Amino acid sequence: MSVIELILLLLVAGILGVVSQRITGIQAGGLVMSIILGAVGAWLGKQISVWLDIHDPIHLSIGSTRFPLLCAILGCAIVTTAVGLMQWHARRRKAEKKK
Repeated sequence: MSVIELILLLLVAGILGVVSQRITGIQAGGLVMSIILGAVGAWLGKQISVWLDIHDPIHLSIGSTRFPLLCAILGCAIVTTAVGLMQWHARRRKAEKKK
């Protein structure tokens, strides 16, 4: 994998993370968190498409890396929701301790 391919994958992961945060309405963090959410969500989406044998009509290929775009967005939304729930739970516990 070349440096250009890595930069493009990180850019796509960041965009996927931002899109998933907009879809779910959860603000999970900044740019780095969006890239992490996008990367993990894209991996999860690819695994979901393999497990359920879903053939996504829209694929994105960067170098040798190829993943289904719609399933990647679904995976990102799942990961973003999970992170949002964890953040909500942590804030709630912190507020209860202050009482």
